This record gives sequence, structure tokens and C-alpha cells, in this order.
Amino acid sequence: MKKHASLPAALALALAIPGAAIAAPARAQPHDCRVRVEHAWVRWLPAGLPMGGYMSLHNGGTRTVALTGARSTGFDGVMLHRSMRRGGLDTMQPVAAVSIPAGGTVRFAPGGYHLMLMGAAAAVKPGARVRIELRFAGCAPQPVLFRVRDASGRP
Repeated sequence: MKKHASLPAALALALAIPGAAIAAPARAQPHDCRVRVEHAWVRWLPAGLPMGGYMSLHNGGTRTVALTGARSTGFDGVMLHRSMRRGGLDTMQPVAAVSIPAGGTVRFAPGGYHLMLMGAAAAVKPGARVRIELRFAGCAPQPVLFRVRDASGRP
């Protein structure tokens, strides 16, 4: 085997072993992933009912950013949902993503977009904080502390 002194070790190994793969370096995060999260809170509900998570997302970047999901070790599941009124009936649907335009703000509020928090791992009470990791397309996950409010939404 001929040595390739000027090549990085991984490349030299790949050249020496047919079929070997070279791992690509991690993609750098775009510089315009500047989503600010404000007014993050969770509406507590009794008896293990799913809770709603609300917040304002402000995109300080130069391109639209999409919120594509959320997770929390404190809950079995966290989903993006949207409530709306259709034909006189209130409905709720899961959504795959929520776009935040460059320089714009999207509010998650009762009766609109919200996080659906299901299956709390431990008892959650008003006044507590829960950590939820928000996931944006092309950006690093963003952990956020949400304040738990009572069923009426009061702190």
C-alpha cells in the first residue's frame, strides 16, 4: 500500500479500503437562524389532560424560518397544532410546520397555533417551569423554559 502523507487519515483509509466511506463534516448553521422566543407559557389542566403551550416567535433573520417540531423529556409527546373555527364548529388539527417570515412574529395563543403537550412524565403544577426544545428547519434546536399557568391562563 502506498502512503499518502499529505492526505488526512480518513481519506488515506478510504483510498486504501475499497467501499470505505468518509464522514462529511457537520453542516454549519445558517447565520440567520435568529428566532427569539417570548412569553412562553403552558396552560395546566387537571386529571392528566393534554396541556397547551403558547409563545411568541420573532424571526430576526433575513429568511423565513420554519418551526418543524418540539420535544420535551417532561412529556410523552409534543405536537404542533392549530385550532380554528369552521362552519360554526371549533376544530383542532396537527400541523407539520409553522413558518415565521423574516422580520415577522407568529403568536401561539389559545384559539390558534399551540403546542399540544401529552402525557406528563411527572406532576406539573401552576408556577412550575417545563423545558421544551423547539426545532427549526436548518437551525440548531432551541431549549426554552415555559412557565406553567393555571387553567384560566393566569400566572
